[in-house]
Amino acid sequence: MSAFVAGRWIPAARHPCYAAARLGALINFLVLMTLLFGGLAKTASLPPRLAWGVAIGCAVAAMTLAIVRYVRSRGAGGR
Repeated sequence: MSAFVAGRWIPAARHPCYAAARLGALINFLVLMTLLFGGLAKTASLPPRLAWGVAIGCAVAAMTLAIVRYVRSRGAGGR
């Protein structure tokens, strides 16, 4: 299914609403991985230095993507 946006046809896979849904799912996944690796580090199921490093990396990536999603949702009009 395609959509007519801004005077041209956009394939469904590239439509903005699908991109936002994929971005939201990726953020949710990264937050889940942050909690998982944080828990594994806390219980020492994995070497804590390794697990905390992965957890912090996932948290930084999730926060960065959340900021990108927020800025995109505000639009190009400023405030």
